[in-house]
Amino acid sequence: MTACGGSAPAASNTEAAAEETTAKETVAEEPAAETAAPAEEKADDAAQAATEPAVEESTLASRYEDDMARYQTVIDGLQDGQAYGFADISDVDVLLVADNVYDNLDGNMVAMKADVYCVNGADEVVKYGTVESSDSGYPLYVTADKCLMFGGNHKLTKVYVDIEAGAIITFEEFTETFDADGKAAYHYLSMDEGIDADVEDDSAHGAMLEQYETGTPVNFTTVGEAAAAAATN
Repeated sequence: MTACGGSAPAASNTEAAAEETTAKETVAEEPAAETAAPAEEKADDAAQAATEPAVEESTLASRYEDDMARYQTVIDGLQDGQAYGFADISDVDVLLVADNVYDNLDGNMVAMKADVYCVNGADEVVKYGTVESSDSGYPLYVTADKCLMFGGNHKLTKVYVDIEAGAIITFEEFTETFDADGKAAYHYLSMDEGIDADVEDDSAHGAMLEQYETGTPVNFTTVGEAAAAAATN
């Protein structure tokens, strides 16, 4: 028996010679069997291929790709310097058009304000409205639950597109206002929680801010000569 990691003890001269002769005879007989096997396998493969029906490959355009093609008419009509971006909002592919964009210093060109276009129930591209932040530090973002979010230090708004209603719907919003004496008042709306009322503190703002910061900025592409000039700088 061969020890783990070791080798077998040496055999006697007679035994070694006999084993060597047997080994040579065995090796001499093996090539014929090995040569015959591949030929049989090839014949079987050819017969199987002849009986299998041909498979045709097809590529179907996704709903997203279809919507992007529809939006091309709007994109082609943009003026020099305008920009466009795409966002998946509540499983609706939305086109955003902005007049002004800026570098977010993270590889994205972002916007504070944009018109929202969508394909409606009649399969037509229509403008659903406009969304706008109050602070350049809060460009348009898409949250993890596929809502569009924007705002500023004293207001955060989270919306989605309702195709049947033909409108942009506010899903969640926090607002902070101040009276003449500088005293703050807070208002919070949440469709998910069924709340639309004044609240005692700004804790809702913190929760919404976390949603915003873990979201994804909408990246815009500028069209026309302005885009070409920016690319060369």
